[in-house]
Amino acid sequence: MTTTPEPVTANYLKGLLGKPALTTLALTAAVVFGVAAVMALFVVIALMASSALSTAGLGTLLSLFACVTAGLLGYGWAGNGSFGVSVFSLEGSFSLSIFSLTTLAAIVVGTALVAKRRIAHDAIAPTLTLSALRAGIEGAVIGLVFMLVFGFIGLQPGSTNVAEGELHGKPFAIFATLWCIVAVTLFVTRERTREASPITAFLARPLITETRAFFAATFTVFAPLLLVAVVLVAIKQTFATSLALIPFLGNLLLGLISMGYLGGFTAEVPFTSAELLMPWNLSPWLAVCVFLFAVLSIIAAAIAVGLRRPRAAQFRADLLWRLPVGATIIWLVIVLAVLPIRTAASMGSYGTVTITMTVTWWVPFSTAAIALLVSTLAEFAPRWAYLANPKLLFFFAPQITVNRWLSGEPAAAAQPAAAQPEPVQPQPAQAEPAEPVKPTRVEPQPAESAPAESTSAESTSAKSTDPITAALVANDSIADHTAPAGPETPTAETAPIIESGALDEGSMPTEGAEGNVTDAGTVAQPASLAGLVQPQPQALPLPERAPLSPQKKRGIIAVLVTVVAVVVALVAGLVTVKILNGSRGPETAVDHYLSLIAKGKLDAATSAVDPGVRNAERGLLTAEVFNAADHKIEVVNVRNTDDSLSGDAKHALVEAELSIDGERQTVFLEAERGANSFGLLHNWKVTAPLVQSVRFEAPFEFDTLEVGDTTVKVGPSTASEGWDERHVVEAYLYPGEYTFSIPNSEYTEFETVTVTVMPQQTLSADPHNAEPVSVTFEAAASESLQKAVLALVNDEFTKCVTIPTNMESYCPYIVQNTELAVLELGTLPGGFETFDFSSFETEPGTVKTQRNSTEWSDYDLEETKVSMRGSYSVVDGKVIIDDVSASTSFWG
Repeated sequence: MTTTPEPVTANYLKGLLGKPALTTLALTAAVVFGVAAVMALFVVIALMASSALSTAGLGTLLSLFACVTAGLLGYGWAGNGSFGVSVFSLEGSFSLSIFSLTTLAAIVVGTALVAKRRIAHDAIAPTLTLSALRAGIEGAVIGLVFMLVFGFIGLQPGSTNVAEGELHGKPFAIFATLWCIVAVTLFVTRERTREASPITAFLARPLITETRAFFAATFTVFAPLLLVAVVLVAIKQTFATSLALIPFLGNLLLGLISMGYLGGFTAEVPFTSAELLMPWNLSPWLAVCVFLFAVLSIIAAAIAVGLRRPRAAQFRADLLWRLPVGATIIWLVIVLAVLPIRTAASMGSYGTVTITMTVTWWVPFSTAAIALLVSTLAEFAPRWAYLANPKLLFFFAPQITVNRWLSGEPAAAAQPAAAQPEPVQPQPAQAEPAEPVKPTRVEPQPAESAPAESTSAESTSAKSTDPITAALVANDSIADHTAPAGPETPTAETAPIIESGALDEGSMPTEGAEGNVTDAGTVAQPASLAGLVQPQPQALPLPERAPLSPQKKRGIIAVLVTVVAVVVALVAGLVTVKILNGSRGPETAVDHYLSLIAKGKLDAATSAVDPGVRNAERGLLTAEVFNAADHKIEVVNVRNTDDSLSGDAKHALVEAELSIDGERQTVFLEAERGANSFGLLHNWKVTAPLVQSVRFEAPFEFDTLEVGDTTVKVGPSTASEGWDERHVVEAYLYPGEYTFSIPNSEYTEFETVTVTVMPQQTLSADPHNAEPVSVTFEAAASESLQKAVLALVNDEFTKCVTIPTNMESYCPYIVQNTELAVLELGTLPGGFETFDFSSFETEPGTVKTQRNSTEWSDYDLEETKVSMRGSYSVVDGKVIIDDVSASTSFWG
């Protein structure tokens, strides 16, 4: 292990406080602030456009800007507050946890650019440890500064009588996030420029290079689709509101890729089942685009990965494992730590409620399967692209990588500087061309007509005291003859061939003929130069791009037409099924059911959705009753309120907006999915009927109702309990505005009642759980009843002026006298002062009386007003006076 002298370490650490190092730190902090400020500005503009913040003061806007910046730099926001209604109140804390991947990615790119620009001004760390220490210190300083500046600024959106609280960033999350990304970015960027750094060798490993190529190709393919989707959202919504999506474009891109990999989004809500959103729940065209771009990304990734492998004559199954392992590890980190969005609310003794939204758990494993497919196609895809057009290869890899693949060379392994050979100075080309390199063992012998390049290489090798360096220089001189100078296609004679199992990118030989490798970076010295200098194995010749024969052209065209036809058929089938299912969703079933009701086709509506009530309560669920309504329902709008219900979901809650005589009301109906038709077409059925319970009450027993001009049998009524006895009938009705009445009898007249019947909504959307609509009929005595009662009362009145019945107890005391000279009827009561269905009080009648004269006195004739009051009843259609009494009045 190499150690650094203490003076060198001390001098390097002292340089961290120098002007160059502090300038680099300041520029890095400026990049972090600039990126965060721009992203926060997008969010603030969106919030101002969609809320009342446009009229907020400068202080509120600055607090909002600082709060948004804190959340974008860290891991979302946190807060605390209270919520109260009447005497009930809750106090607690809440948090929203989400990474702004676009913000963090922009910070990484900006920090890397600063580090590269400052390489010439900053001192190069002599060791890996010192480089990591410096990057860690710089990351910690930046994280601490931004935590102190933005982490503790709170935003109070405003308090109301119901709720109040404060929102702020997460200080520790800001520090930890910036520390990690800034430190790692500075460390890796600097180490890639430092000689003999193991980081460079690590990044050159095949697993790393292939994984990077895979993700780069995938992101490049899916990015245009995401941008188009965002533009469409901006067109549909307001442009300012859509700016809030920009800091989270990275999150959306990963979500879009996960859908292309047969994944989806899931929301885990306490006390409910997890909701799932799969690609086929999107609009048909967007779903098709997601899968088409997934196929394109697989093709692009296969070519990009294949160009980073050396060409070989045989299929190399031993190389397939690398890409699936790297892709799976990265997607596990994405799914478990990067993408999840968590909302948590803690309400004291009521506990904590957490809602988590992320991609489905199987995405890393579906990615592993796709990566295995890409790794397999990588063995063939570059050659297919070359046959189509060699220039296509340069879209998938840098020129040096494409040239290496065309020449058949293995990628140069990263080595420490001490092990790298001295550069060989190019010599002037001789007129005589070089002989082709034979795939045979090279024996040291004098060349009779060797070109200048070979002579120079051999002389350099001979002068070198290190046989390994001499051997590598010799190999370089051989490669100079065989490798092409540019992207031109090598011929079968000049292209070296690598057999299966030969050196691949970034690998080192583990065993040679006369030497072996005991460590990844330590090569044992061979016994002789001839044992080390091995010729390159025979490479697979690139196929000649000769003009195709007509027969081959027809074959290729037939294959392409077949593939295109199959793809078009699949896409057309998918689109057709999606469109058909879009017209067969739960909202369609609800709309059809409501249309039957609105058109008065109640028999069909009742057949489609059974009301689920007793037969005795179905008397008003008929077309005759509904058509007698004053106003019927009109369907305004129907939509599925739960867009996350999809795939295997069996239930949906559909919102419908109805109108009755211009008055609108929203109702919710449940629908259930049945078995598919032909295995693909969805079938939905409404399970909650649109009916409402109605309670009819009257003071008398009844069994018939009048709805407009229609008479319906609903009885018999039942008597309610309590001191105020009422007669009740319960029935169900379809929504509408109705005018009800009870048919009049000989002695009773009922008033008409107009009521609007609309289902009362409950949490379960079940009409049987709703409170009934109450309809109360008030009755009035008919003129016939009053005449019948008055006749009976007048009979009693007449008895009071007739001897001997004048002595009855209910007669007025003035007539209850046996010593009357005159007892005559004056006038009978002509009507009632008060009258109801059980009692009465008549208008006054008159009686004339005169007492017998005596020896001492003569009496005059007197006329007295007499009123009768009492109660009556109607039994079997006959009026009976139950009680009667008289009262007199001497005045008026």
